[in-house]
Amino acid sequence: MQRWEARLKETGTIEVKKRNSTWRKIEPTRLLKFLEKRPGAYLIEIAEEFGCSDVAVLKHVNDLKIQCKKTTQYKEIDDTTDSVLFEFWFENHLLKEVDKGTTIILDNATFHKKFVLAGLAKAHGCEVLYFNRLIPPI
Repeated sequence: MQRWEARLKETGTIEVKKRNSTWRKIEPTRLLKFLEKRPGAYLIEIAEEFGCSDVAVLKHVNDLKIQCKKTTQYKEIDDTTDSVLFEFWFENHLLKEVDKGTTIILDNATFHKKFVLAGLAKAHGCEVLYFNRLIPPI
């Protein structure tokens, strides 16, 4: 009530002031030009280009009714590409962060190539275990 009374005194009406909807960081023309040059860009790559979050990019891309790749992680589109990407991350990021003797538990996603990841983990002194599809993780 107090806000309404204050608004009535200030503006002469109790109606809420309409916000200006402006493009702050992502201009539509610049976004469209970027996507013409790099049609396969992921949201995170576009966000880095525009200096904002991938969520902001997704909102603007949806407003423009454009389809984009959302993420590079955990997407089972092309088995070879995603398994290569995951193996790279597993070897160059995850294994460098864990101690020797660590047990790494993974689900059964198609890009978790059991023999490759187990070999990489063993070379680092770790072990890989996989969830059984029929038994949910605890």
